[in-house]
Amino acid sequence: MTIQDRDLLARLRTAEVEVDDLCRKAKSIHDRASRLDEGQQAEMPPFSGPWTKNAILVHLERINEWVRTPVRAANRRRLEDIGIQGDIHPDVLDDSDSVDDIVCDVQQISSACQFLKPYLMQDECLPVWLSKGIAEAKRRLTLVKNSLESYKRLYSTHLAPKHLEELMKKAVLEPEKLTLAHATATKINSVTRCGIVLPESEDVEKLEAVLTAVSGDLSTLQTQFPEQIDSLLPTLNALLLSEAQTILAAKVVECTKARDALMTEWQRLHRALCLLGASQPDAASPQTTTGLRQQIESFREQCRATVGEEGMCLLAFLQGDAEFPTDLTLDAIRKALVSLRPLIVISPKRGGQDA
Repeated sequence: MTIQDRDLLARLRTAEVEVDDLCRKAKSIHDRASRLDEGQQAEMPPFSGPWTKNAILVHLERINEWVRTPVRAANRRRLEDIGIQGDIHPDVLDDSDSVDDIVCDVQQISSACQFLKPYLMQDECLPVWLSKGIAEAKRRLTLVKNSLESYKRLYSTHLAPKHLEELMKKAVLEPEKLTLAHATATKINSVTRCGIVLPESEDVEKLEAVLTAVSGDLSTLQTQFPEQIDSLLPTLNALLLSEAQTILAAKVVECTKARDALMTEWQRLHRALCLLGASQPDAASPQTTTGLRQQIESFREQCRATVGEEGMCLLAFLQGDAEFPTDLTLDAIRKALVSLRPLIVISPKRGGQDA
């Protein structure tokens, strides 16, 4: 291949790239122009001039400028038709395909959950998303569209109208926080079911810390101290959230201390029964204070059956739970100490210490 041949081939390849670039620009403009009605298309400036690269570029720029105004106007009307008002960035109005996507997403969301549309159209929602770019608006609309069932559940929650409005607004404005809105609604329901009053004039966001504390204490009492709930409900009824917080916090502390004392007694009797060689007691302690009290009483009966009444009296003294039983005879004390020997000396069989 001669130098002239190689030079010609290079020129042809350059020309091919330039033609491809011109075709892409022409196709983009044609796609936008095709969205206009026939009357508008008839007013398109005709091409005049030689078929040179520069002449074609000039004509494409003229067409692009001519198309821009009616396309923007058409896209603005389409966005206004779905409820978007106010200033819209020119880059958004120039992107007809993305406007199609936005309109389609809003229509799908509105069709499935009509109650969501007013929240989407609020000034700080979709208009702000669009101001941050088409990609951001489409991303957030996709999050909303993929969570429609969850929005339905939140909207059907039995809350005061103002509180529901606040949670819905926040969940639509920031779709990533929909789960948090559900959690807050659950806390409100758990609190109001007990008769506790949430002032509707207060924003949920301001009540969040107290609401979390109260619902947490209620959950603790319901799961760990269920026997306390029924007697506590009349006290909680019609109390304000802040008032209920004080009572519940104190009750949880009181119940926890009582349970800890019972647990200490349970562990002490459990070890005693093991060292006495009595029938092996349950290794796991009951989960409620009622269950602990019942099992402690059962353990005491088993100990009493093993060491006798005198042994139980002396055991209570040795454990610091009672005064020395002065009414016991010397022989009774001797028998009690013999029966309690496994608890006092190290057992060679078990390698354990006293209870």
